[in-house]
Amino acid sequence: MGKRYDAERVYAAIEDLGADLDQYRDRARTLEFGFGRYYRNETYIGRAADASKEFIDKGQMKKLHDVNLEIQSELYKRCANTYEVFKEMVDPSPKARTDTDVLLDLDKIFRRFGDGISDVGYEIECVTREVANEFGEYADFYPVIFNAVRYAHDELCGHGGHFEKCINNVSTLSA
Repeated sequence: MGKRYDAERVYAAIEDLGADLDQYRDRARTLEFGFGRYYRNETYIGRAADASKEFIDKGQMKKLHDVNLEIQSELYKRCANTYEVFKEMVDPSPKARTDTDVLLDLDKIFRRFGDGISDVGYEIECVTREVANEFGEYADFYPVIFNAVRYAHDELCGHGGHFEKCINNVSTLSA
């Protein structure tokens, strides 16, 4: 199975991740405030109270949430970076959708099509030149020039390798 990319879905996921991160940050502050109030409460005394206060102090106050926020922030940054790199390397459209299997199939189809382009295109060019030579004095008649089609095909799947570049760029992003 090839690699897929949907810019709209990725953008929505990044937005959701950012909102979740903000929400977590707010809830963590509230929870830390509550833990702090409990930790500083002088009315809770005894071994169990001391043990629970020590537990809160060592792992549940700011330290735990800082680590979680750091991990979530890094994930958010990496997702946003992937989105930006995809726009730069593959397709800047906010509605871009890419599937390497589809690109491979299109490349195969265009390559098969290209085999026929050379033969048929050259034949059409020769026939239109003959018609232009034979009847050119009676009307403005210009022969069909096949080169533009040949160059366009070469750009897609020949030496230009557009399909191959797109597949490589998508594969590089997800590696």
